[in-house]
Amino acid sequence: MNPDTPNVLPAMAAAVLRSVLMAGGASLVTAGAMTSSQESDLVGAAIVIVTFAWSLAQKYLANRRLAAAIRAPAVPSSTSTPAPAAQTQGA
Repeated sequence: MNPDTPNVLPAMAAAVLRSVLMAGGASLVTAGAMTSSQESDLVGAAIVIVTFAWSLAQKYLANRRLAAAIRAPAVPSSTSTPAPAAQTQGA
């Protein structure tokens, strides 16, 4: 992944989650299972819980990558090695 481009996956996932939760809540309100106020509370709580879980997962994966990088041996870059000197035949 190019570090110069922003990662849009979290924003897209959040938008989809909000839409799904709102549609589900609207159908429950229409069916009379809950009030509109309860729907807002439920959707807000679900978004907070999912955001918290997403944050924990990102931290866990970042720690795993860091631990793997620490265990990995250091490999010198092949572009930094100087080219061998040209040998000349005796004159």
